Amino acid sequence: MAEYYCNLLRQPYVGTHHLLLSYLYKNESNVVTFDEFYNYVKNIGSCRNRNEYTLYTPLLRDYEKGNNIKDIILKILNNDNSIAYNILLSNKVNISNLYEEILNS
Repeated sequence: MAEYYCNLLRQPYVGTHHLLLSYLYKNESNVVTFDEFYNYVKNIGSCRNRNEYTLYTPLLRDYEKGNNIKDIILKILNNDNSIAYNILLSNKVNISNLYEEILNS
């Protein structure tokens, strides 16, 4: 599903932000909605021509090894090097509240 949002937004690589979009699509949040986060990600920009290969950020590749999506999202929200974390931070989303909400879901 993360690849779907990457392609839809015409972005050059699949990153932690696309994975968080996938999670928010399937899981309601009171901290940040899918639509809000989608618009944040959309504002990053897009590229005219997508690569024929699916590229993943190194951080996302590391997280995907044997973990379920909830565990991956929790790790992403604890990593200030992740794109998703920085998008949330720059849009003043309370990351601690989102983390707690997901942890307790």
